[in-house]
Amino acid sequence: MYVFAWETQVFFEDEAKPPRTGSRRFSGKKRIEMKVSKMTKSLLLGLALLLATNAFASNKGSLQLNEAVNVSGKQLAAGDYTVKWDGAGPNVQASIMKGRNVVATVPAHLVDLDRAPGSDAAVTTNNADGSRSLTQIRFSGKKAALAIGEEAAKAESSEASK
Repeated sequence: MYVFAWETQVFFEDEAKPPRTGSRRFSGKKRIEMKVSKMTKSLLLGLALLLATNAFASNKGSLQLNEAVNVSGKQLAAGDYTVKWDGAGPNVQASIMKGRNVVATVPAHLVDLDRAPGSDAAVTTNNADGSRSLTQIRFSGKKAALAIGEEAAKAESSEASK
């Protein structure tokens, strides 16, 4: 304890400052918690934006086959499939998946439709041997279809002639 005497005022060092009841600054632990909270919010916002972008720019659709068909030399059994395609232009690479397994990968051509179909559809043609080949996949609510095989080649040649 120190006593200071200047002029007529005397005070003790301990009494010079009022006791600390709290600080405007955050303690170390609280500062770290706030940083983690801020980072978590930023990550969640980024994830939400990424998912929203993928939902609007989806390059996939459903395919339901009522009978077995050939797709680029591969036989697909009747059943439900998912079709995903890569590429932004008219020429894309389509992957036909059963569950998580890719059963066929084929070159395809995006064809514009006059109006969006009300349901998914698979367009097939009869082959000379009696089998059926998948030529086009139309997706519900989308004004574009995927032309596959000979249909894709026809679409490409008509695009080139324009």
